Parts: sequence; structure tokens; C-alpha cells
Amino acid sequence: MGERMTRNTFNISLTAALALAPVLFGPPSAQAASKADGLELFRDKSSGRVVFIKASPEAGAPTALATPEASPRAQTDTSRAYKPGDPVLIADDFLARHRGRLGISDVTTELVPLEPQRDSLGFTHVRYRQMYGGLPVVGGEAAVHLNESGRVYAVSAMFASGIAAPLKGAVGLPEAEEIAAAAMKGEFALAGNPVMYSSAQVILQKGLIENTPDNTSYLAWALSLRSEEFGRAPEDWTYFVDAGSGVVLKRLSNVRYLYRKIYDCTPYLWGSICWINKAFPDLYPGYIFGRGEGRPVRGPNPVYGGTDVDDAYDTLIPQVHDYYLSTFGLNGGNNQGGMGTGGSYPVENTNVNTYLEAYWGAGGCPSASFDRGIINFCHGMVVPDIVGHEYSHGIPFFKFNQSFPVGMVYSGEPGALDESFSDVMGEGIEKFIMSETDWIMGTGLVANPAIGIPRSLINPPSSLSEAGTPYPDKLYSPYYHCANSFIQVHANATVPGKAFYLMSEGGTFNYCTINGIGINKVEQILYRAMMSYYAQAETFNAAYAHIIQAAEDLYGAADVAEGRKALQAVEMDQSGRCSGGTEIPPAADDRRALGISSLALASDLARASANTYRFRVWGIAEQVGTTMFNVNDGPGTVSVISSSLGSLSGGELVMVTGSLDTTFTGPTIRARPENIVTLAPAPEGVVYARAPVPAAAPAPELPFDSSRLQGTPDAASSDCGCGSSALPASLIASPGTPRNTSH
Repeated sequence: MGERMTRNTFNISLTAALALAPVLFGPPSAQAASKADGLELFRDKSSGRVVFIKASPEAGAPTALATPEASPRAQTDTSRAYKPGDPVLIADDFLARHRGRLGISDVTTELVPLEPQRDSLGFTHVRYRQMYGGLPVVGGEAAVHLNESGRVYAVSAMFASGIAAPLKGAVGLPEAEEIAAAAMKGEFALAGNPVMYSSAQVILQKGLIENTPDNTSYLAWALSLRSEEFGRAPEDWTYFVDAGSGVVLKRLSNVRYLYRKIYDCTPYLWGSICWINKAFPDLYPGYIFGRGEGRPVRGPNPVYGGTDVDDAYDTLIPQVHDYYLSTFGLNGGNNQGGMGTGGSYPVENTNVNTYLEAYWGAGGCPSASFDRGIINFCHGMVVPDIVGHEYSHGIPFFKFNQSFPVGMVYSGEPGALDESFSDVMGEGIEKFIMSETDWIMGTGLVANPAIGIPRSLINPPSSLSEAGTPYPDKLYSPYYHCANSFIQVHANATVPGKAFYLMSEGGTFNYCTINGIGINKVEQILYRAMMSYYAQAETFNAAYAHIIQAAEDLYGAADVAEGRKALQAVEMDQSGRCSGGTEIPPAADDRRALGISSLALASDLARASANTYRFRVWGIAEQVGTTMFNVNDGPGTVSVISSSLGSLSGGELVMVTGSLDTTFTGPTIRARPENIVTLAPAPEGVVYARAPVPAAAPAPELPFDSSRLQGTPDAASSDCGCGSSALPASLIASPGTPRNTSH
């Protein structure tokens, strides 16, 4: 494993040392991208699925099969007239040539194309829904992206592969409805039975929407049920019932906790309903509840106080609408002028309910929600970023309105990405309205102990999520929630939220330094990622690739680099703690940029004699100057440890000399004369030994942990195995400050 260094000289071969670097630290990005045939394939590290493909111009060129005469789809599909150069035929051709990589067999029968969409950059996007035996696959889809010249440059994919599900089941619709209604009534302690308002038979592969490798698939009934009971917020869920056994497989929420119609729900207090333009002269003479288009100011609510109705009507709803129109060219959440879903809710309408305390009571307030196109607010919640947040839920809701259920999968990672999108857009809207933003959700909220500390994207762990634990700020945070639940969508949304804060404002986090590119660019990148690349069952790893692609579409290399660093800082390219994978240093780790490959240079430290210290050194250090490693003795003093350095082998037990006091907290490493980085506080899980050993008692030999050199790239953990049982307990101090602390 290399020669032992004694005293001042490091004489390990630099070539041999550098050869160990990939083993110790893994690839620059933990989200592996393999290249072959002019393609770059990105796999999700939790599920192993290919979620994104980048194609070279040569690989993306259509072949002769992309013609109406040769295309199988053009020969069988009479729903549209296919012509030469049709984007659907070009997309079909590309997918057919690479179907094995994507886990599909027949493009024509397994994928149904939607109408191609051309964006403002001149790019065309062909989105598909996955089918099996003529039934839709929940969350299964793809989008093929064509440049201005009609060549495929990328593919976003979220396919359920290896489906083997029956197409007939013993459980019919009436029985499935009874099962789902009973489950919902019991789970939410409802007084009455919920009402089913839609149903469909589908193929459900839980591994796809939960981001696991499991490809077990089911023929299922998808049943959407709703309950509205006085004194609590509505419950609206889609239940998936196994058509073979009757077992409830999964449930997903349909509520996201916008011509203006601002309803006032105060009349529920005297047995009425939410009203618009309604007077109750016997109770409150002169006051009119709710406000429709063109109606005058209503003034303070006579029961609860506040001007939520007027604030929503006069300022917030129109300004949020203006934000999306002027910033992205989107005419309302549905791009038809409003938030209406059609029918009884006209597309040009934006319906808002206020003062829901009267109906929901303490069980539902204080809160706000997006409920299938309608926005709900308890008193005091009508502030810019919360209104912007709830309105923004309408963007993915209407993007995915041709799937079932509509919107992004509101659970796990896709649900967290849905919430994160609304968080960031809410901050963009706050800046649009107020000329500044503070990256804290709920700015301007009336003090209310029930609301607690607003969600911070600057320092997520500074506030508690609804689970009662701090919000996480990276994928390996101990606060990251692994249970695939409704709570997870809010609790984990701060991981990408933290990335977008860093991307916008800059800062140092998780040993990564990001130069901010500003919120104006960030909101454009995120919006494009959502509208052009995100899938209904989007994962964090997929979003990592899609956000970078969106940045590349819009801006130059320097901005893209900063965006990539921000995403790597929160570990969106890694598998995360829930997968059982091992955390590795971010590719954007400043220590890599400085030429330092060691995670903790002097972690296992003990005094061997009066002025000689033992170090267990993990990693590879490149020679970049005659003076490389210095130890900081305290304020204003630096002692040279080595003035002659070749390289250093990971795990090598070495002896160095220098003057070092007992208050040592971490080494200062000089990589170049102009760059000094201090490794203090210690990374999470890394322990520095500070207690001295008497000079007369040499420190015991420290065994070498060979697994650090023989494992897979993912075995190079930021914990490094430092401060482990290799060091006597008497020499180990308490851990340093957790690495997830924001700066």
C-alpha cells in the first residue's frame, strides 16, 4: 500500500497515489452518466432507471424510419395526418432505436403521443403516455426533445419496465369503490362516506412512483373520492385498489396544501356557505361578503377582521397573474386566462376561498391549499409568497391534466419537487410584488403560534416541519424523511429549495462555494425544467439532469456551472440516505477545486511524543508547491509539517513533527500560496482526537481499514471512517458541528 513516511518526508509515488483517487472518492458526480453511441445516459441511483438521455447531433439525426411511408405509427394511426419531418415520427424513430436502454419493447403500442409543443426557443417537445394492454400506466411517460433543426438532443423518461400484470381482475368497480370509501372513512375518521367522482382502470407499478427498483405491477382501480365535513378541511384522495385481491395499494392526495371570484366563508358560522357578493343585513347591515369581478372594495371582515378578500382581489391575484404572463408568457395557470377546469368552473375564472376558519375550524386552519384549481386560505394567510405558492401548484396541475390522477404524483420525491417548485416561484412572486424576497415562506404572516416558524430556504433546519423535525437541507441530512408519505412532500421540499436559494444568492454550503446568478435566471431555469423536462413521477436525480439541461438551454457555461454546483451541494445527484447508499463529497467540494482530495487530513490524531503526532490520512493529495501542509496552532501561528511533498496514499499511517497545542480543532491546508482552506468544524460524523497522550506512553498502532481502498466508488464516504474504533475511546472527542449547518 505504499511506503511508510517518517519524520518530514512524503515519498509515496504520485502516480500510484493518483490511481487510487477514483476508488477513494468516487466519480465527480454520484449520478453516473454513461456514454455510448453518441449518447449520455443518466440513471437514477435509487431505482437504476434511465431517466435522461443527452444525444450528440449525429446520434439525434432521424433515419429513414422517421418517414410516413416507413413509420409503423403512421401506417396504423388515422387520428392525424403524418407528413415528412413530423416531430412524432422523429421521436418515434429515436425511441425505437434505443428502446432496450429505456425498458420498452414496442414504441407504437406502448406509447401514445400527445400533441407536440413548440417553445419560445424554437425547440419542440413530444410527450408520450405509457400504456400496457390499452390501459394507462400511472406515472409512465417520456418526452423527446428536438432542436430547431429537428434533431433529437435529449429524452426525459420515466418508464415502468418489466410489466407483467393481468388485464382482468376479480374485483369490479362497485366492490373497489366500497373498499376505497371504507379505507378513506377509517383513515381520516370521517363521519360520513366519501363520494367518488372519477374512476379508471390502470396499471400501477409502485416502484415507479416510489423510486425503487421494484417492478411488481398491478391491475388496479384508480378511484378519486372527496369528503367535505363541517369543522375540517376537505379530504380529496385517489385510492388504488388491486383489481385482483381488493387490497388498497396506494393513495395519493389531490389537494395541494387560483375572471376573479373571491369567496368569503364567514357565513358558515350561521349555517350558510361560502358566498360571493352576498349581504346578510339582519346580521351585519351594510357589509357584503365576497367580491366578484368589477365589484367595489369590501373593507375589513366584520367577524375576523382583516382585508383578505380585498387583498386577494385588488393586489395579489392580479399581480400573480401578471407575473406569470410577463415573466413566462403564461396566461393564467391553465394558459386560458385563469384557473378554471372547464364546465361548471369556466377556464377564465380564478376562484379563491377566504376566511375558511368558519368552515374548516381548528382542524383545518391556519393553512392554505390548492384544490383542483381552487385556492383556499385561512385568515391571515393571504400574503404574497403564500398566494404565489398556492397559485403555482396550478402549473404542474394543468401541465399533467391529461394524466390520471392529474398533476405530479403527490407523494415522495415528485411531491417534494411539486412543493419546491411552488416555494421558489412563491419567492419570485414576492420579489415581483415587493421588489425583494427573503427566501422564507410566509413573509408578512400575522403572528400565530399555530403556524410556527415559516419555512426557510436559506437555512431549512432552522424551522420544524409538520413532522416535528427540522427541515432537511441535503439528501443525506439526518432530517430527510424516508417514509413515502404525505408529510414527506413538504418536509423534503427544502432540499431542492436550498439548491435554488444557493443558485440565486450564492454562498458556501457542504464545502461547496456557489456564486449566485440571481433569482431572475433561477426562476426561468426552474420554470423551463418543469414545463419542458419534468415527468409526473419526477425524481431528485432526474430533476438534477433536467435542471442542468434547462440552464444549458437558456444561459452560458458560467451560469450553468454555478447551477450545477448548487445542485451538487445539496446532493441531488446522489442516491440519498433512504436508498442505503453512501454519502460522498460533492463534485463541487471546494477541496477538490483546491487540489485537495482528502476529506479530513488529520482525523485520527494522537501524540506519539512531545512534538510528534500520528495522522491517519484518507485520500490523495496532489503536489502543487513546495509547502503544502501546515498546521494551525492557534491565532496567528502556523507550523510547517512538511516542506517536501510528493503525494500521500489514503489510509497510510504517517508520522509528522511540529509544534501543536492541545486545543487543536483541525488542520489548515495550503494548496497554493493564494488559497487556504480550513477543515473546521469537522464534517458530520467525523471526530477529531484532541486529548494528548503523555510523552512517555506512545500512542498505540492504528489498524489500517483496507475497505476504504478496496470498496466501490460509492464506498468513499464523507464520514471517511474517521474517529472510528481505530482510535482508542480515550482519545476521541465529541463530534464537531454537523455539516448540514447552513452558512
